Amino acid sequence: MKNKKKSCHTCAYKGSIPGNCHIKCTLDWSKTNNKPPKGNPHEIKNGWFMFPYNFDPIWQESECPEHSDKLDKDKQKEPDVFGSILSMLGKRL
Repeated sequence: MKNKKKSCHTCAYKGSIPGNCHIKCTLDWSKTNNKPPKGNPHEIKNGWFMFPYNFDPIWQESECPEHSDKLDKDKQKEPDVFGSILSMLGKRL
């Protein structure tokens, strides 16, 4: 696995998940021309990398093309009930 220079933990679009040490991405990927970062296939299968809803960036295999130090409200996803439930449930689905 590559050593990542830009961590999701320092990104402006990092969101927290109540009761979970994993994070979620609050970027609205439909408003970008880039593809989301890829995760390790084994960890995707195990449920530890459910990008963008519930993931541990340690299992990320490609650098995020949308990493940002500043939040752009126009690119941020509006909170939705379904996304919040997916984030909180994680692998329990």
